[in-house]
Amino acid sequence: MARWARLFHLMLSALGILAVLISPAAWTWKLGVCCVLVSTAIVIVRNGFDRQPVGLIRVFRDGTTLYFANDKKRVFGTLARNQWVSRWICSLGVYPAKHAGKQFFVIFSSMNEADEYRRLLMFLRMRTPASQAQRMIW
Repeated sequence: MARWARLFHLMLSALGILAVLISPAAWTWKLGVCCVLVSTAIVIVRNGFDRQPVGLIRVFRDGTTLYFANDKKRVFGTLARNQWVSRWICSLGVYPAKHAGKQFFVIFSSMNEADEYRRLLMFLRMRTPASQAQRMIW
């Protein structure tokens, strides 16, 4: 989370607590609502710090992926069936090999070389079955 976003979040949380404290409600309601606001703010901040903003992902022809995180950790996985592809942005779903669940990667065309991004788009479009491609045409 960016520094200005953390500061903005802190200011909004403080204003919310102040609004609750100056309300004419009973002190038990004030305490309960303040606890809910503080716990929600903590959850939002903790989830925001957990995200990794930049990394490298390599997609192989057989649909396997290799992700290099900022801390030089390597994560192997396989591509999910559905990806969202456009000229400016691409969203990949990846099933990690050693973890349960699915991770999502967002790839921007402006942050990559034009030829590399074009090849990724073509590769992902070639993987899409014809029946699914017909449904995606508007």
